[in-house]
Amino acid sequence: MKQFAVISPLALENTQVIGRVSRIIPAVSGRRYTIHLSGLHWPYQLCSTTDSKASSHMFRYVEDPHLAVGDVLEISDSNCYVHYSSTSNDNCIVVTSACNERCINCPQHDKTKNPGLPERNAQLIKLLPKDVQLIALTGGEPTVDFPELLHLIKALYARNADVHIDVLTNGIELSDFSRMAELGKALKKQTSTFCITLYGDIPSIHDAHTRTPGSFAKVHRALHHLAYYGYSIELRYLITSMNYQRLPAFIEYVYDNFPFIDHISIMGMEFSGDAAVNAKQLFVAGDVYKTLLLAAVQKAVMRDIPIFIYNHQVCLLPKQLWRFAVASISDWKTGYYSQCDQCDVKGYCGGFFTTSDPDYIPATITPISLDYHDQEVI
Repeated sequence: MKQFAVISPLALENTQVIGRVSRIIPAVSGRRYTIHLSGLHWPYQLCSTTDSKASSHMFRYVEDPHLAVGDVLEISDSNCYVHYSSTSNDNCIVVTSACNERCINCPQHDKTKNPGLPERNAQLIKLLPKDVQLIALTGGEPTVDFPELLHLIKALYARNADVHIDVLTNGIELSDFSRMAELGKALKKQTSTFCITLYGDIPSIHDAHTRTPGSFAKVHRALHHLAYYGYSIELRYLITSMNYQRLPAFIEYVYDNFPFIDHISIMGMEFSGDAAVNAKQLFVAGDVYKTLLLAAVQKAVMRDIPIFIYNHQVCLLPKQLWRFAVASISDWKTGYYSQCDQCDVKGYCGGFFTTSDPDYIPATITPISLDYHDQEVI
């Protein structure tokens, strides 16, 4: 989630609070935000440290976070976390920080259980707009705390019965059909999607990523359980040095074994958590596997499998793949470098994760200058 540094008012120092932006006032030194905090009857102001009206009774930011009315914030330990952005379609709720896998490429920093999450999530949901359209339930691994997952689903439906819920899961728990049956009673199939990562078409590759023996077989079962209940499935393939050579074979495997999936998302790697620690072992630049990626996408098209490419730099992709490239899987994670400023497709490019290490930026990054008379580009 998006976050920024704040200086808390004296009365709320060392206090964790959750609130919603209710008003924005333009100011010369930066916008001033009115925030209604949960449990308090009076609003607080969030303004720039250079604001002439700033005082020790206000929250203060160094750099304008460009919030919007309706945004839901958590302020804790001099940091402000935007849990819900009213201008984004990539809002999520962390069910639990715990996980039942040990992925070598996991971007999560804290994997310890947080006993305060249920209470915080309850406050967060109460502050969501009553017409909230889309929320992703994530972790950690959200199915690890199954009772809390079911509770959050119920609470979201109470807020808006038509809300679309995405569940980001590794599928381990859903390989148990009794678990799947329980979830099937709680989650509406018409307005939900399961997002599951499969790291390869053979068990050894997938299990090497998860560092959990037998996980490939469990994901296989989970996918078929989800299909039995008629859920929409997004199958994710995160590219690393350990699996990029299997891209074309992966498409064939999906076609043969999972004809029921909604679409495939090919994704780049984040540089945080274990992924950053293991970057030298895992990272592979897009221009290394672009030929294999092209072959994979061509196979998907020929087999009528919808496919999208996330978090890839358009300038490193063959022109035939440009129409499959989508911006970041999470808009608040996207950043660009100075080389990108003059690029004509910057607004459509997946760019870089904000956590990206400059040492891993390909030297072949080149701004694109579109010739609108060039039919090959269109």
